[in-house]
Amino acid sequence: VDQPEVGTGNLQRLLEEPSYADFEMRVNEASGTSIKIPIHRSIFAASSPVFAAMFELDMAEKKNGFVNMEGFSVESLRGLRAFLYTGKLEFGTCLEEYLELAERYDIKELKKVAGKELFDGLFKTNLFETAILADKYRFPDVMEACQSLIKDDKGQLAVPKPEWDEFKKANPAVALSLSDPWP
Repeated sequence: VDQPEVGTGNLQRLLEEPSYADFEMRVNEASGTSIKIPIHRSIFAASSPVFAAMFELDMAEKKNGFVNMEGFSVESLRGLRAFLYTGKLEFGTCLEEYLELAERYDIKELKKVAGKELFDGLFKTNLFETAILADKYRFPDVMEACQSLIKDDKGQLAVPKPEWDEFKKANPAVALSLSDPWP
């Protein structure tokens, strides 16, 4: 007998109707407007030891009932909230922000899902950008995939040398991690 996913449905309702929310994420838009995103502390604390500490310890956020989430877009914060409530994530243009949120707030499941998206989205056209993110957020499997795209099947450089040289000059540590493909 198929049974409905009661827990997921209830969390979806909490997401859609935040009347019982007990905390807020706040972010200022470029226009200066402050956007308040209601959340439930228990859901965020269960997903993030950083949020758990924020709610348990005598911190300003606990006293004020909100956390300022500067540096993130409203879209990425709403996406984070939806992910923590439902396990579903729409990436849109927010992959790098999700990686940063996962890192900053130690949200392991978000890091896993965003890392898979980073890996699945790797192409020669975004090789350097992907390598930078893989290095910054410590994804060795993605970095290894980047290394395999640097050279073609014959061991020749698969990206133009001037692009490689420019990348190497701007990102020496990442280039070293990729290993210089020139003999």
